[in-house]
Amino acid sequence: MKKHRKWWSLLFVLMFVLSLLPMKGVVAEESSQQWCVSTTSSTTIYAGQNIPIGTVDFEFVADGLKIVIDLNDGVVLKDAAENIKIDFRQLPPAGSLIRDNPGGYDYKTYSNVDPTQLLISYADLAFYLGVPVSTLLSDGFQFNVFLHLDTIVNGEEETAYPGDDPGLNPWVRYVTLTVEECTPPPPPMDDYDVYTIGFWKNTFNFDKVTFSYGTTVTINGQTYSVIDDREALALLMDPAKKE
Repeated sequence: MKKHRKWWSLLFVLMFVLSLLPMKGVVAEESSQQWCVSTTSSTTIYAGQNIPIGTVDFEFVADGLKIVIDLNDGVVLKDAAENIKIDFRQLPPAGSLIRDNPGGYDYKTYSNVDPTQLLISYADLAFYLGVPVSTLLSDGFQFNVFLHLDTIVNGEEETAYPGDDPGLNPWVRYVTLTVEECTPPPPPMDDYDVYTIGFWKNTFNFDKVTFSYGTTVTINGQTYSVIDDREALALLMDPAKKE
């Protein structure tokens, strides 16, 4: 009798793990709130006021605001300390459109690679803007980004900014970002096989996934019996991979 109870316990654990596993062809339920940023501002980077030298991209990711600076061929960041300086400001009247001293900007760093990727945590970004994180992550919240670059263009040192020009003297540009609620689309099912619940939560942030399963599971092209083969249980716990 005790032996039968042991097997029933093992089977129960296995079925519980399988109940967490999304499989190919699954329809996933959407997660709780997620946030994106959009911009109607120019994201072209200009040096010397009107020379386009590259672009910048802004994206809300899991850990904060990702900024990708991509310079054109023949343009490089100047090899100097803090060649990237960024100021995050609320829109007027709370925030100014004047350039101010880039040495006093919120965030300063050095890069010698292209493209350059930066990540500003949500906590730091809210601090720079002087608002709670809950305000930062609210639908319709807007803020300006002043991105100052020290660059070398055609062998000459140039100051560069992306975005719109408010027509002030000295010249400066800025990019306006708008926070908006969003839901990322599910992955194309033809491109995926079997994944653990961690894959769906971490990559697509789905809180709950419903699916159906039988007595076999196919992982990386190999079929396992979920009843008889304990190896299947171990494989289910492996990190998910995209084929």
